Amino acid sequence: MITQEELNNLIVEKAREWIGTPYHHQMSLKGVGCDCIGLVRGVYSEIYGLTVEPPTYPKDWGDSNGREDIIAVGDQYLKRIPTWKADKGNLIAVRWKKSRVAKHVMIMTSKDTAIHAYNNFPVAEINLNRWWKDKISITFQFPILGVIN
Repeated sequence: MITQEELNNLIVEKAREWIGTPYHHQMSLKGVGCDCIGLVRGVYSEIYGLTVEPPTYPKDWGDSNGREDIIAVGDQYLKRIPTWKADKGNLIAVRWKKSRVAKHVMIMTSKDTAIHAYNNFPVAEINLNRWWKDKISITFQFPILGVIN
């Protein structure tokens, strides 16, 4: 049985394999294209051997529908943890403004770094400076059950 720490390390390892993948809205194909959700879907698939198919969403989906779709999917597949516990291997959901829905996700590689695909830039590992940390709304942990790698 894998420990949570081992799983978190595996998640970071798998996420780093996506670095450099070009940004492409609604895709999830390592080395070819992905968006932030596609990155998480790809890593999840590599860890669990399961494909998570999101609904089709327009680029402005968070502004147009008002639903917390990212959080709902996170609750379905992952486990919420307090944001203050956020660390490597966790998924963070970001709100651009407090009054808006969460519409961006990243996989943390440490308490101060994360990997994400963002707005026409290739997947990259970034520093989570105060600006980013202030926008974190929800943190999820990948569950141990069903890990295949």
